[in-house]
Amino acid sequence: MIITITTEIEVNEEPIEVNVEAEFIPGSPGRKYMANGDPGYPDEPDEINILSVTGLNGVEYTPTEKECLSIYSLIGSEACNCFCP
Repeated sequence: MIITITTEIEVNEEPIEVNVEAEFIPGSPGRKYMANGDPGYPDEPDEINILSVTGLNGVEYTPTEKECLSIYSLIGSEACNCFCP
């Protein structure tokens, strides 16, 4: 699923509004044990891939590590709104 959000990042110590396009791939729950009693398998975590961060002026930006963490959190919340009742 492709998710687009608008958020702020800092460029030259100035906050600018950007559109972030990211791919969200939902994980899947693991199983503790198989039906026959064999050991199961672990949960597969969600994946988030940032595809682009573009300013409203059309310029592409590379977010800092801290900004990426914030973006991942926002995308995860947005995805939950799509999947959670």
